[in-house]
Amino acid sequence: MNSLLKGNRLISQFTKQIIYFLFAGLLFICNPAKSQEEKSRTSKTVANMSLNYKKKDGVISVNVSVFKKAGNKRVAVAGLNTNLFLNEETTHNHKTGDGWLGTLPLDFDGKSSYELTSGAGNLGSGKHEFKFIVKMKGDKNYADKEAEIIIKDASITTSISTKDTLKMVTAKLTEWKEDGTEAPVAGAELKLSIKRSFSLFPFGGDLTTDKNGEVTAALPNDVIGEANGTLIVVARIEENESFGSVLVSKAIPWNILPKIKTENKRNLWSTGKNAPYSLVIASVSIVFLTWGIIAYLVT
Repeated sequence: MNSLLKGNRLISQFTKQIIYFLFAGLLFICNPAKSQEEKSRTSKTVANMSLNYKKKDGVISVNVSVFKKAGNKRVAVAGLNTNLFLNEETTHNHKTGDGWLGTLPLDFDGKSSYELTSGAGNLGSGKHEFKFIVKMKGDKNYADKEAEIIIKDASITTSISTKDTLKMVTAKLTEWKEDGTEAPVAGAELKLSIKRSFSLFPFGGDLTTDKNGEVTAALPNDVIGEANGTLIVVARIEENESFGSVLVSKAIPWNILPKIKTENKRNLWSTGKNAPYSLVIASVSIVFLTWGIIAYLVT
C-alpha cells in the first residue's frame, strides 16, 4: 500500500514538473512575439519639418515642408495633415486672430502653403511680431513633430530718381517697433531685380542697407521692358532670420519696348505653324515613304 502511494506521489510530481516546463516554454515563445508586436506598434518613422514665412506685395503665406531621410537622400512625406497655429496652440480666437489657423495637407512633394489674405494688419490684434507653429500629430506611421518660427513684420518701399542719364532705384527696409512706429533696418542684405517672363534679373550687385535702411542702384539702360510700356522692378530680402522673405514689386514707365513683328512670313526660322510649304511637304513625304517601305517589307 505504501509503495502504491509513493508511486502515485512520484507520478504527480513528475506531471507537475512537465506542466511547469510546458507553461514556461509557452511564456518563452509568446513573450518575444508580444514584445516584437509592441515594438512594431510603438516604433514610428521620425520626419523632419521646416517652416518659412513669405510676404509678397502685402500677401502673407506660411509654407511647411516635411521630409524623411532614406540613406543620404531626402524623401518627401506626402498625404499627411499638419495644423497651423498663430502665437499659441489653442482654438481660433476671432477677436485677436490667435490660435488655430487651418489644416495644411501635404502634397506629393511633402509641401503645403497657407495664405493669410487678411494681411499682417489683422494678425495678432495689431501686433507686429508673430509666432507660427505647425504640428503633425496622431499619425500611425510617423512620430509627432512640430516646428515654429518667430517673425517680425517688415516693409519695403521703392522709389525712382534720375541722375544724369540713369534711372536710380532706391529701396528702403523698415521694421515695426513695440511703440507702433517704423524704424529703418541697417545691415540687411536687400536685392534689386527686374522681373522677366520666367525669372528675376538681378542688378546692382550685392547690396546691404545703410543706417537709413536704404540701398540704391542704377537701372541698366539697355533692358527691354513690357509691351505696355512699363518695367517691373523688384526689391526683396530672402530667408532673413528676423523677417523671413519679403518681396515688393513696382511698375515704372519705360521707353525700351519689345519689337512687335507686323508680318509673319513662312521662313526656315519661323515657328512650326509657319514653316515653308516645301519643307512641310518634304517632311510628310519622307514619313509616309519610310512607313510605306516598312509596311511593304512586312507584307
